[in-house]
Amino acid sequence: MRRRFLAAAALLVAALPHTASAADHGSYTKHSFTNAKGTLSYTLYVPPTGATRPRNLVVVLPGAGETSDGAMMRSNFNKVAEKLRFVVAYPEQSVAYSSGQEWDWAAASKEGRTNREASIIAGLTRYVTSTVRLDPKHVYVMGISAGAGMASAMAVAFPDVYSGLGIEAGCPFDNAGCAGGSVTADQSAAAVVRAMGRYHHRMPVFNEYGSADPIAVGVSSNLVVPSWLTVDDLLDNGKDDGTVNRAAAENRLVTPAAPNKPYRDQVWRDARGCALGRNWVVYGEQHAWSGGTPTDSSDVSADPLAPDASTAMYRFWTSPRTLNGSTRCA
Repeated sequence: MRRRFLAAAALLVAALPHTASAADHGSYTKHSFTNAKGTLSYTLYVPPTGATRPRNLVVVLPGAGETSDGAMMRSNFNKVAEKLRFVVAYPEQSVAYSSGQEWDWAAASKEGRTNREASIIAGLTRYVTSTVRLDPKHVYVMGISAGAGMASAMAVAFPDVYSGLGIEAGCPFDNAGCAGGSVTADQSAAAVVRAMGRYHHRMPVFNEYGSADPIAVGVSSNLVVPSWLTVDDLLDNGKDDGTVNRAAAENRLVTPAAPNKPYRDQVWRDARGCALGRNWVVYGEQHAWSGGTPTDSSDVSADPLAPDASTAMYRFWTSPRTLNGSTRCA
């Protein structure tokens, strides 16, 4: 089961044979990034020219064995970015580092900023932010399965680079079920604070998993948000003293018309009413992109009957009622 879960110079390379124009929904181009640690390829989506220039960036990390093209289609992040106007980067694990294209998030969680893949992804993120002229205060990282583990490692190692974290079908940072050391949410939170070091800051987290996903359920996906609430508590005054309420401020069961899947939606807020975490449990969903598009009729890695997590995730990060989403919630 664990293997299934695990299921500086910038070098610009040739774009895809077809680079989309503003008339056909933006550009989707192939690149690679190299620094002293190595090289990773990535795909970049920029929405079409419009009245407002995109300022925000979302870095999407594919699951084990998934290509950037696969993550693009299954997640629907390009469609969301076209509508809400932001840029998306899809780093892709190199077969030179992993024959199964699996992010080594366990090593990244232990090695932090010195880890090869983490260092390259962070450098790639900074490069895209600079060259596309995006706002470095609004850069978000998310992933699914092994990509979720890597996204968590990135947010913890580079909190100076990322402003928000998204987890799909993943586990808490340094969790024992994911080849880590922590067992409880409090232990995971302590590991987060230690690993963040002098760069530490509170970070809004969106977590989504399926109730029928044997991998996510088996690695304690339900502890992701509780662990980060403890991080928030530790960072506000240096103590885990209950200053962050562990009771959800919002808790609702959403029941769309069949055959769409129902889900539990919970939001946690601080004393000012600023959202710190959001959790979705989708009933009946297995190990898949929630609300995504399958690549073909046999693809079970995207669930179009589940709610649209990609749109909800981005709206959560950028809402004025979310931590760092506005001056009020800074």
